[in-house]
Amino acid sequence: MKRSKNAIILFLLITIGIVHIPITFIEISHNRDGIVYDRRMIDINDSISIRYIHSVMKTPVYEHYLVMPDGRLLLTDTEFMSYGAGLPEKNEHDFEMTDKGFRVYNINQPFDFIVYRTAPIHTGADITLMTEKNEIPFLSFSQERTPVRISIKKVPGWIYLCREVGKWLMSKRR
Repeated sequence: MKRSKNAIILFLLITIGIVHIPITFIEISHNRDGIVYDRRMIDINDSISIRYIHSVMKTPVYEHYLVMPDGRLLLTDTEFMSYGAGLPEKNEHDFEMTDKGFRVYNINQPFDFIVYRTAPIHTGADITLMTEKNEIPFLSFSQERTPVRISIKKVPGWIYLCREVGKWLMSKRR
């Protein structure tokens, strides 16, 4: 009897501890309305990238960010394939030519959040959020020309779990 009571207490303590562990996640939302499109767990010091097709040069551009411990995103470097209209001519950061094109690095510019606008389909800009585990095209969760905010959040595990269960239940209603 005493053994099962201790096991129950231990189980409850572990459960309480787990649900209070902070969860870090990337939140994708509408920049003005605050409507949340998606949340994905992410680790501190993970990298994310935004890939899009340059509107004039029609070549891929990659902007790379690091998830910082304070919840900000640090722009570390940018890669692009061709050099032309709208791409940097003068640069205060390190610059190199690679086998893939050009790279501007050691930018180290922190952002509380970043905002991109979902490109119209006809432009072919194909803006995509890339994490270490997923590629998420903006058009998969937002309409054309939507201002999309990407931010890093941290909440206790039970809050994250409740939000995700709520999202799952809402998707089952549709």
